Amino acid sequence: MIHIFGASHPAANYLIKILGSKTKIKKYSSKSNNSLDYLPYSKIFDEINNKDIIISFSNINLASKIIKKIFLGKKFPNKIIFISSSSIYSKLNTKSIDKDLYNKFIEGEDRVRKIHEKSSEKCQFIILRTTMIWGDNDDKNINQIFKLLFKYKIFPIITNANGLRAPIHNKDLAMVINKLLSIDTDGLKFFDVRGKTIIKYKQMVKLVKGSNKKLKTSLLIRIPFLLIKILEKILNYFPNNRYTLKVKFIVGALLRQRENLVYFNNDINKIFSDKKEFNFEQNLKMTYKNK
Repeated sequence: MIHIFGASHPAANYLIKILGSKTKIKKYSSKSNNSLDYLPYSKIFDEINNKDIIISFSNINLASKIIKKIFLGKKFPNKIIFISSSSIYSKLNTKSIDKDLYNKFIEGEDRVRKIHEKSSEKCQFIILRTTMIWGDNDDKNINQIFKLLFKYKIFPIITNANGLRAPIHNKDLAMVINKLLSIDTDGLKFFDVRGKTIIKYKQMVKLVKGSNKKLKTSLLIRIPFLLIKILEKILNYFPNNRYTLKVKFIVGALLRQRENLVYFNNDINKIFSDKKEFNFEQNLKMTYKNK
């Protein structure tokens, strides 16, 4: 039996289609009250059995808390796959101005480590540190760029916004996870998951702009890097609250436009070198041309 957390996520939907109707699947989501297809997370404690598989598209902080309770209940899955984020590198390890918004990833990963260290049972723990998941008009990366260009006709670009990105489509992420189901790993493994297309941030935004004729009149507004750095220093003197965190998020996002956010520490593409993938530019046009 495969148990899928965050089953309403677009990548989860792709995975369910790939697995096919012959695979026994239980789907869980916080949206369970709105759909008979999804079970509430509390049901997992009744449904889970030893040697089952758990795949989580949910926040790793939430998922790790649920897994901890499952292990305390003396039930031991065979394999657990978590989705974390490359923010571990770009926002937390580099002490980004908006790092406090992303502590949940560190907390979740630390909890998984402790579960693994304390467990005497053989269970494969896999943490996928993903970068810029996008697709299906339902993401906080590419789709946010499109929405700003579409609604407000502008998008802010910092000077020399040449930081590298490697967006991965929901379907490609699902394909990676499907392949991981057939691979045995030992203990706790971390993998960096990215798209194969590596592109400069500024060029990526231009491709989004060119994906729909209605965006032709939209403008990319250049903002001086020095101005944002000064704003960053000023904001560091202010304590975090709901208002300052929002501003810090914007400033942090602008500064990262110059950073290379493509990671090869534990590159999963080395394992799946034959993995086929959507063409990024073509898929952009397919996604947004009729919006």
